[in-house]
Amino acid sequence: MPHRNVYEITALLHTMLRDEPMAVREAVACEVDEYVDQIQHQVTTRVPLPMVARIVHGALDEIVHIGKVERAEQAATITCTKGCNHCCHMVVAISKAEAELLVHLAGVHSITLDVARLRRQSTQTEDSWPLQPPQDRGCPFLARDGLCAVYEDRPLSCRKYFVVSEPDLCDAATHVGLEALTWVDLHAEILTTAAFTQGGCGFMPTMLLEVLEPLQSTKGDHHATL
Repeated sequence: MPHRNVYEITALLHTMLRDEPMAVREAVACEVDEYVDQIQHQVTTRVPLPMVARIVHGALDEIVHIGKVERAEQAATITCTKGCNHCCHMVVAISKAEAELLVHLAGVHSITLDVARLRRQSTQTEDSWPLQPPQDRGCPFLARDGLCAVYEDRPLSCRKYFVVSEPDLCDAATHVGLEALTWVDLHAEILTTAAFTQGGCGFMPTMLLEVLEPLQSTKGDHHATL
């Protein structure tokens, strides 16, 4: 198994490994490499990228389920509930495959993606994101009823995010400098790192634009309904 020197490592995995000995880091690197090779196999066998994203999502869901069973006492402290969408106003990283899937879903569900807003969002950093006007902070797939319009196909970053503190702390614009406490699974972070490493990743607005902008000549400049 070839060792990769450059990984698109998640911030949580980086934090988890910061004080671990080299042997643990190498073991994690090997697990990341195995997942990368499995995902790459799907790509090289011409599995469409949206389906690759769904395969990885299914694998992550299984990892999270096992983690919750094995650490049931900790999992019981998760405070996330349906309709709580503070996290849907946070900056989110997605993979290239997930961007392809989300643009595909926009067409399937007749979701209008505001390209002008995505371009404004794409100029932000993680630090400046909460400083945007409220209407610009929201995820493009957050519906008017406050629910996720693509919940079954939500990105890895969303699927593994579980709060164990007061959910309102997810509102970074209101609670500047404070962070919500989250339930974290090592193997979920490893798989997410592998998915980001294999196909590249970036903030959702930027990744969506990479898929959407080639369509602008035929779909108009302000909105794109695919």
